[in-house]
Amino acid sequence: MYQVLLADDETSVTDSLRRSVDWAGMDLEVAAVVQSGEEAMAVMEDMPIDIVITDIRMANTDGLSLCQKISKMERNIQTIIISGFAEFSYAQRAISYGAVGYCLKPLEYDEIRRVLLRAVHQLKKAASPPDCDDLLDALQNADESELLSALATFGLTADAYFAAVSAGREVLPPLPKGKGVSLRLGYKQAAYISVRPFSDASIRAFMEKEQEGGFSYTRTPCPVSALPRMVKDLHNSAFQFFIRPEQQIVTERTEDRSAPVLRKIANAAALGDSRKIGELLDSLHGPAGQGFTLHSAWRLYNIVSSCSAFSAEGFEDVYSPEQLVFQFHRFSALLDALRAGILPDGPPQDQDGLSNSRFLQMMRYIDSHYDQGLTLNQLAEEMNLNANYLSQVFKKETGKTFLKYITDLRIEKAKKLLDSKNYSISEVASRLGFSDYFYFLKTFKRVTGLTPKQYKQGYPPPGSGMPDAAG
Repeated sequence: MYQVLLADDETSVTDSLRRSVDWAGMDLEVAAVVQSGEEAMAVMEDMPIDIVITDIRMANTDGLSLCQKISKMERNIQTIIISGFAEFSYAQRAISYGAVGYCLKPLEYDEIRRVLLRAVHQLKKAASPPDCDDLLDALQNADESELLSALATFGLTADAYFAAVSAGREVLPPLPKGKGVSLRLGYKQAAYISVRPFSDASIRAFMEKEQEGGFSYTRTPCPVSALPRMVKDLHNSAFQFFIRPEQQIVTERTEDRSAPVLRKIANAAALGDSRKIGELLDSLHGPAGQGFTLHSAWRLYNIVSSCSAFSAEGFEDVYSPEQLVFQFHRFSALLDALRAGILPDGPPQDQDGLSNSRFLQMMRYIDSHYDQGLTLNQLAEEMNLNANYLSQVFKKETGKTFLKYITDLRIEKAKKLLDSKNYSISEVASRLGFSDYFYFLKTFKRVTGLTPKQYKQGYPPPGSGMPDAAG
């Protein structure tokens, strides 16, 4: 949500604004209320404010002076002036300082709403730079010349940048044009590349608003050549909340100390020693598990779920570490699920096959929720069925595992969106609920043989015998 600051020394005005405006309906939230321009400036130093609504006359710093100071800040803040004076000179000066609106008291709801929507439009417009796909591809390919070219399209020509990644939570407000770029990596995931350092106080304030997810960032600038590796490291660190829920903010590379215990588990798995695997999994609830990262948790999942001692019924392949977060939410829950698979309580109860009507009901539900991170367990709960049993029935009826069916469905939908030419590749990934942009690239290529960019540009699929678009 966009953050709004109200500045007026008449509390009756700010109280009325807070009560009468449908803030949430416009994706807005009143973050602070102050009575002077000086207080407003202090708040903006500590909080990521997007819109300022200020009275034209206040003690100390008045509204016009505040508007002028905001215009000189290197941040994309929209200002709205309110006044009891219908003077053209005031309105003219406000517009010259970049104000998006000048509203007269007594305030009318429709007028305030119209100006606020204009401000939101400006914020969204600023947050939609040329096209993030080329920059995302450059980061994925780790090509420095490609990366320099992509950064230049955003007006970024520095030799080094600060970087940050947010995961599992709402993203930061857009960075000012020419000062940085925000890249949506997937559902509730974003990377930020900035010419200026990130404020510790602002990050803490941002994290306190929503007690979930994680955020990792650099305190020292990183050369362009090292950005791809840095963003990947930060991406891994931002998900450290999955391992340790209290560790929401990370400012340095997370050290992975899982190798010794993973080797022990792999050895036990190779021998099919379910007792030893169970003991080692139990130990990870303690200090031994603190050395894991999201990627090593993914390796753990793959080792245990593929061993002969594991009852794989009800479990699906996980193609990216991020999927673990959306499926299990916490490392402790993943450990419990793996433990139950190694030492199951008992086989699932026999159940009658699905009737045709129930099967159609299930397929309609999938078609309505495939873009929302739907898992087999969620579907089983919705259908009031045992997950193991549902996994067997689904494969018998469709010829595919649940995850393969969902993946194929999403890729077919992705093709249609790409064919329409109305969406960027990152928008397609986000609309279809892919947990991560880079995971979408890998999945699309694995299924189609082409990258989304190649498909969008009309390249023929591999093995078709057709000349490619470049030929």
